[in-house]
Amino acid sequence: MIDLMASVLRTPSQIDPRLTVLEQPEPSNRLLVEDAFSNPEHLKFAVVGTSAAMLCYIVYVPLNWPGISTAVTTCILTALSNIGSSRQKQTLRILGAMIGGFVFGLGSQICILPYIDSITGLTMLFAVVTAISAYVATSSTRLSYVGLQMAFAFYLINVADGAGPSVETEEV
Repeated sequence: MIDLMASVLRTPSQIDPRLTVLEQPEPSNRLLVEDAFSNPEHLKFAVVGTSAAMLCYIVYVPLNWPGISTAVTTCILTALSNIGSSRQKQTLRILGAMIGGFVFGLGSQICILPYIDSITGLTMLFAVVTAISAYVATSSTRLSYVGLQMAFAFYLINVADGAGPSVETEEV
């Protein structure tokens, strides 16, 4: 490595010809791979992914349960080229949604938001949860997807119906 450092200061005629730079293939500007329509594996992948998403849709629509519509999104976002990477991404998505939804989202709805009466407190809550989620999202590539899902679930719970807890009063 030290010998190579000295070669930086040499002129091109003095560089050892055995140290040639390998040509990088030019990046393709194609939207699809070359064998997208001829390889049956691509068709199989598309049919299986679409079937999984449609099955989720067929389940949640008759049940009239729109809260589970993210299952369709999960099928689409976690459809990857092999089973192992798909399972890992599904696990990270579910784990992040559980932490962000149950721990941060419902935890803040039950324990923190009833005691917050100003925008400053709400801003502090969002800043703390965002900082924790960002810290996890900037971690290793194996865990970074959890941070994104934590933030998404927390924001979905706390911003979807307004910027405060949903309080229903009973009429006497």
